[in-house]
Amino acid sequence: MIASRTLCSIFLLLLCADCSSLAQRSPMSSPPNKKLIQRVIEITNRERVKQGLPPLKRHDVLCEAAHWMAKDMADNRYFAHQDKQGRTLGLRLKDFGYAQLRSVGENIAAGQEEPKEVVAEWIRSPGHRANLFGTTYREIGVGYVATPKGEYESYWVQDFGMRSRIYPVVINEEHAETDTSKVHLYIYGEGWAEKMRISNDKEHWSAWEPYVAEKEWELEPGEGKRTVYVELKNEDNVTQLSEDTIEFVAKDEGANSPPKIGMNTVKPKPITPDEPKPVKPVKGTDDTEKRPEPPPVKPEEPPKKEPVKMEDPPKKEEPKKEEPPKKEEPPKKEPPKKEDPPKKEPPKKEEPPKKEPVPDC
Repeated sequence: MIASRTLCSIFLLLLCADCSSLAQRSPMSSPPNKKLIQRVIEITNRERVKQGLPPLKRHDVLCEAAHWMAKDMADNRYFAHQDKQGRTLGLRLKDFGYAQLRSVGENIAAGQEEPKEVVAEWIRSPGHRANLFGTTYREIGVGYVATPKGEYESYWVQDFGMRSRIYPVVINEEHAETDTSKVHLYIYGEGWAEKMRISNDKEHWSAWEPYVAEKEWELEPGEGKRTVYVELKNEDNVTQLSEDTIEFVAKDEGANSPPKIGMNTVKPKPITPDEPKPVKPVKGTDDTEKRPEPPPVKPEEPPKKEPVKMEDPPKKEEPKKEEPPKKEEPPKKEPPKKEDPPKKEPPKKEEPPKKEPVPDC
């Protein structure tokens, strides 16, 4: 059962290289897995370039030291940056021959199965991310060991370094192969180099030109390993030579291309329709064997494919235009009816009282 995954990182800045070693290195007892190691380097450089950082150059001594450390942790069932011989990272790298150190760093992990998985976890961890995207490194080495003996089934180590007065050149982000002769070079030397020239064989050189960090270059034609040499020169005419190698392979024509017929090529067998199987004879009543005629075979009609129903996308409902509210007309004010003034009736003249006649006594 795989134990839980573990990560650890260390960063050292070395101002001098005159460190004394505590123990001698031990020979490696098992060969490293080159494909997985190369894949970790390629993924690491791809992520660095995404961040606008230069790719790192693979260094064989760093790879050897990283593989030894991964195996030492697996064999001795521990997980730390100080090995079982008591060496820290800087002392261990010096024992392996990585001298003139200016800065080194290390990431370790355990339990991951794939290169992309371990690099992704290193990037998610702040300390490991700082190492992986470090600006004080120019070279990288990776180690990997899978073993049932250790506490974990896989151990990963990533060592980074920069050496004094060493300016590497990196072809195609340190990929192992290319299928085109046109490659991209990243050339370290900024702040030191003034001029540079390039060659494919160290005999025929390009003209000296001002130093630039990135350059397109044409490899020597033909398949196989191709090496590019870069010579730098500073203002005091001090030169520095660096190189990098890549495998030039032909493009795969693909599986759909017709086979080339040659001496060792088998011609494809023509496809013929199946022959009908012989029908056994049936004995008749006269004891003579009669071969019945096979019933005519009706060709089977291919099943009708029902058309796939396509659902119409929902119709967009057009918003209803709202009619503006009708303005209510203010009620017409009827002018107040003028009441006719009351007619003044003329005062009635009171008639004087009638004098009744006085009766005669």
